[in-house]
Amino acid sequence: MARECCALRRRLLPLLLLLLLLCARAWCASVGADGALEEGEGREAGRKHPVQLAVSAAALAYLNSSLIDAAHSLVGPLALPGICDTAKTPVGIVDFNVTEVIVSNVRVLSSNVDLLPLRTISFELNNVSADVSFKWSYRKRNFVHVSDAGSGFMQLNETTVRLLATFMEDSAVRLIFHDAEVHVGGVAMTFSGGASWFYNFVLALFAPWLSRNFERSAQAALVKSANSIAERGLGMAQEHVSLPGVKRVLFDPALADPRVRRDAISLFSDARFLVDGHECTCNASESGASFPPPPHGGPAPEPKMFRLIVSQAVACSAARALYEGHGLNMSMSQDELPPDYRVFLNTSFFRLLLPQLYHTYPNRAIVISVWADEPPNITFCEGGAAATGRATFVLSVVLDEGEHKTAFALGTSFRGGATARLSPGGHNITASLRCDELHLTLLETSIGSLDVALLTSEATYLVRALLEFANTGPLSGMPLPALPAGVVLAGEALVWGDSWVELSTNVTVDWARRVPQ
Repeated sequence: MARECCALRRRLLPLLLLLLLLCARAWCASVGADGALEEGEGREAGRKHPVQLAVSAAALAYLNSSLIDAAHSLVGPLALPGICDTAKTPVGIVDFNVTEVIVSNVRVLSSNVDLLPLRTISFELNNVSADVSFKWSYRKRNFVHVSDAGSGFMQLNETTVRLLATFMEDSAVRLIFHDAEVHVGGVAMTFSGGASWFYNFVLALFAPWLSRNFERSAQAALVKSANSIAERGLGMAQEHVSLPGVKRVLFDPALADPRVRRDAISLFSDARFLVDGHECTCNASESGASFPPPPHGGPAPEPKMFRLIVSQAVACSAARALYEGHGLNMSMSQDELPPDYRVFLNTSFFRLLLPQLYHTYPNRAIVISVWADEPPNITFCEGGAAATGRATFVLSVVLDEGEHKTAFALGTSFRGGATARLSPGGHNITASLRCDELHLTLLETSIGSLDVALLTSEATYLVRALLEFANTGPLSGMPLPALPAGVVLAGEALVWGDSWVELSTNVTVDWARRVPQ
């Protein structure tokens, strides 16, 4: 029985998988009938929850149309739990056992996905037909005791499958499946083994009993398997994630306030950043966060299946968390630069620009250290993102004993920005970083007086050279999150607005590749 249940969990409900893909890793938002936020509600949502993913009517329409293809492509043999029951027959009370129940060749003629009040989603498959094979046995209780065993085969026709799912919110967001209904419309049944000629003769007595028990068994298995998949998917979506290279900082999606409307699904995310367990936040209203209202004038754009909208409050919170977790501190030596990089961290390389550095420490390796003096201030606008901040820049030389000696330290203030776009293939986000202004003040020196204006010019050159490498080198593109096999994005668009950035996309699913058989 345990083996059958494991097989059931692996195989049952592939038809619901697309919904879980849509919702499982969602940072979602409330949407209107066309998948766009209403103006007042969008701004209120921006103050409350800085990340949104709108799952529009277009996604639901695709899900509805793909259920049939999914059933045809994916529903392989499904193992259902065995059936044990007692029935009154003309020959006395009989104990029946039906085991090794396998459902195969599932065919669906029509399907429907409805969004209901109270955060509920209804899935319905109509005119379902399938083949069911099983092993059977029975034993007559009263004297004279009679028993027999064999195998059987059913053809189910005009069957309806319906399942409800409701979003719940307590300590976490959960999707609870319930109220499964399986109604078998028509049955064609044959027996083999034992006195099969006799059982086929009295089949009318046995078929209704087996159909009723099959319905009950399938309903219970459906709910159990669906909840297992939903718990696993949403559980993964709400796990804390470490930021790369910054062990002290964790990201908590903090899903909240799921909503189901007449033709759209939405969730919210507070997108919290934790440093050593405590939360770092940038108040969304203070950062000017708001979300785009629906367009006014002209034809409305064709709604995409998904709209992922991120407020600048997320960037502000991330910057604060990285600052407090020392993720904005860096130290760079020659070994950490690419072999073909045209800047060499040695005093000889800078002897014309900083002659006193070379004369004081001739042919010495250089180590550059930078740390932020405050969390950078980040804003989003139609042209991209802008950032301002202050940092300390220290240039040290490496002495014979390996000791680092500070040559000079500078206070820096900067203003820069970034634009981002999708690559031609649409699966890579490419950023272009820029340095607009850089101002330096001398804090400390061991090499005599320095021309701060000249240092500012040299530092600007160095920073822009580093940004040029970042913009054109192998790290210039950030891949979108890895997608499961068979899931393909289509028609992606990245749009910047006043205090927000939006990624919208459609999705297609090759069901034959998506779910292992």
